Amino acid sequence: MKLTAKAAQALRRQIKTTLADEGFDGKFADLDSVIEFIEDNGLTFKAGKESLDKKMLMNILGGSIELEPAEEVAGDEYTEDEPKMVGEDDEEKGKSVRAKMAETVSRTPARNNYAKQLYASKTNRGEAGFASAEAAEIFGAWVRKASLPCLNRKDAPRVANAYQESGESRRDSEILKAHYGSKAAGTVDPTLGGSLIAEAFDTNLIIIKNEYGIARQLADVVSGFEQVHNYTVDGADVAAYWVSESQAVTESDNAFLPQRIVANKLSALGRASMEIYLKPAVQIADKFATSMLRAIYQKEDLAYIDGDGSGTYGGTVGLKKRLLDLDGTPANINGLEIVATNWSGVTYAALTGLMGRVTKGNEANKKFVCSSRFYHTIIQPLKNSSAGGTTRAEIESGFRFQFEGYEVVIDNSGATPTATGTGDIPLYFGDFSLSSKMLEVSNSMRFDVSEDVYFETDEVAMKYREQVGFNVHGQGTAAEAGSYAGLYISA
Repeated sequence: MKLTAKAAQALRRQIKTTLADEGFDGKFADLDSVIEFIEDNGLTFKAGKESLDKKMLMNILGGSIELEPAEEVAGDEYTEDEPKMVGEDDEEKGKSVRAKMAETVSRTPARNNYAKQLYASKTNRGEAGFASAEAAEIFGAWVRKASLPCLNRKDAPRVANAYQESGESRRDSEILKAHYGSKAAGTVDPTLGGSLIAEAFDTNLIIIKNEYGIARQLADVVSGFEQVHNYTVDGADVAAYWVSESQAVTESDNAFLPQRIVANKLSALGRASMEIYLKPAVQIADKFATSMLRAIYQKEDLAYIDGDGSGTYGGTVGLKKRLLDLDGTPANINGLEIVATNWSGVTYAALTGLMGRVTKGNEANKKFVCSSRFYHTIIQPLKNSSAGGTTRAEIESGFRFQFEGYEVVIDNSGATPTATGTGDIPLYFGDFSLSSKMLEVSNSMRFDVSEDVYFETDEVAMKYREQVGFNVHGQGTAAEAGSYAGLYISA
């Protein structure tokens, strides 16, 4: 085909607009920088059905086609005033699509503002995943901009083109530039097959982490770039002695015990309609973040509480197994308060007895952990009966998840039992920040997007992954309880 100077000018305008939308803040006269940015972000440009190679891009951007009005390009003759969109075989169809896209672009600002107002109402009612509509909008915009190169690299530009033509791509660039500068969306490494979560979103995601992940609330969380984290814990407090004048101070045998955490990969796969690239960014934030992270953190909680060291739990040995492994016979384990019947045999004395077993740790950090069923059917009735019943004020105002002044953390992962049974631990108590540590590998949180997996249903696959690990070390010994203990149902 022959590409006229007029068509080259139209292509040049399209390329510059797209590059600006993608966050390019260099000079267009610097062709090497422009080409490097295009290659790094996996961008493709076409004239008709033919992809433009590096040489052709440089000729168009450098203006050499204007000096030579008939540059030969392999393929059919193409002399349109504007380059066709991908897949436009019919001229009239192409014009119709462009007209529709232009109409959508004109409505984009008003539609985005309305979506933000709706999301703000959700945050006021406590129904949203993010603290504010602005935070949700920023996150949604970033995920879409960061995942776009993945779609391009997989030769599936249909979604990418629609996203750019609808005006949402430009709007997302404006959102990111306003909040994080022109390089906000430039942190994606296109060789990784997906998009890394920017560190700037850590504060916003903490809201979701703390809501759905109790392991993250209980354990001492550390972050690092290494997959293995080595540290030490105190074996015992330093001993103190009274000494007389000129007497040497006796050295205490205080051991610092070596510990290690190995982080393993945890992933979740979901699907969403193609239209997520055409909706306001604020509307998709909860779908990407809340839904994915809720599933991930449930798996974390299962490993942290019920992990048996197998691959099912990412190699984690959880709270329960650490206690039960101290001795083959639970009756010989000092860190277990044993109830010799089912849940109906749990008494107020059993609950306070569990508390009395934990003599290590900071009192201000001690908490209970159990399922919602155990709290409402066992703990709450025992509280009421010991206090002479529930008062009208308590009924009207509700109650706090507490027992004897200590917070009760509700586990909804299924790790703590929801029905009576033998040989299980429905309730834990202790200072879990001293009992356990969690490792989260920095920059391991990542979204991948693919159009290929659910092609037949016109959906995109969304995959989230992270690298985390847990180490429980506060179980004590069989003869002496550690910094946490458990209520054990023996029969």
